[in-house]
Amino acid sequence: MDSSAEVIERAYVPRITVLSLVGLTGLLVLVVYLFSARVAVYLGAYGTGLATLTTFVLLGFYGARKHSLWISARIFRLLSFLPTPLHRRLVSFDSLKTWRDVHIVLGVFSILPFAWHMRIGLMSPLETVLLIAVCLLITSGIFGTWIQEKLPPSMTRRGNQEVRLRDVEARYNALYVEAEEMILGHSEALVDAYLKSIKPLMIAMQPRRSFFFATLAGADPAPALCESVAGPGIRLGDDAQTYSQLLDILLRKLRLEHNEFNILLSTEWLKAHLALAAVTGVLVTFHVAGALYFYGI
Repeated sequence: MDSSAEVIERAYVPRITVLSLVGLTGLLVLVVYLFSARVAVYLGAYGTGLATLTTFVLLGFYGARKHSLWISARIFRLLSFLPTPLHRRLVSFDSLKTWRDVHIVLGVFSILPFAWHMRIGLMSPLETVLLIAVCLLITSGIFGTWIQEKLPPSMTRRGNQEVRLRDVEARYNALYVEAEEMILGHSEALVDAYLKSIKPLMIAMQPRRSFFFATLAGADPAPALCESVAGPGIRLGDDAQTYSQLLDILLRKLRLEHNEFNILLSTEWLKAHLALAAVTGVLVTFHVAGALYFYGI
């Protein structure tokens, strides 16, 4: 049995986040680049280009692994000569999270051979566009890494968070129906306060930038928005409690709207990242074909 001291020690072992690995890898790349001018010259345009192309190809393995286990099966079949305990340990690391982390770190590391290649290569218009595309691709990858690290803790701070857009839409409808039914049979003053203050927020969508900055800060903008329309409830007398319940429905709706924004933020960036990857792949193909055609091997 583990002693209590050992359990406490394990509980407080710091976890290195992917963003920390990105920062450390980026710092390493910068230091190596600043002191590696001779390496770039020694490798030459073709050597640095081959190193860059190799890292780009390796980066593409993550996408293939996400959709098929064929790559993993082939790799572990080739490594079957290893001792059984070591082979099992390697198999235990074969998860999408491990592949994702390696993909992210390798993506940052790919800046090094690419920077070498750009340092000694000719900068034609095609290479300039390629440079911009690679910079945007790496930036989108780092941004996506931040999103995937930031959003799960942010979304779990509040309960009843949805993970599918169709579930969000269903809850929108349910909350709207609940609010409309709640005002039935109440005074005209309550109905008027609901129609003028709460219903516009129930129907309208808030500016996306407000949710974006709230996500950046890890804040919840819903209470402040509800507070801005809480005033009419003070003058409703017996219906003040009902108005408070309507505010609670509005609070849930606004948090659901923020939830929807976070879902879209966590998925839409990947579409942009994949589009940039496709554009970069086409530009790399033209670059390699042009180099081989005009300058030969």
